[in-house]
Amino acid sequence: MARSIKSLESLPIELQVSILDELSLSTGSEHIEIDGKMYTVHKDVVGLIDNLIAQLEKMRSATSKYKR
Repeated sequence: MARSIKSLESLPIELQVSILDELSLSTGSEHIEIDGKMYTVHKDVVGLIDNLIAQLEKMRSATSKYKR
């Protein structure tokens, strides 16, 4: 559920987005897109996802030599 920050409501949308992006970066959060939707997650989660992708790519290349 979305929450409102009252002090931002009167500002132009571009400025609101800029301020919220700065706040998210200062809290260690990053934005990721999944199926066209944007999510804000902690940077450690992004690191975990990146490491899992790297491991899958290594496994795929290691096993591809056994495929016909």
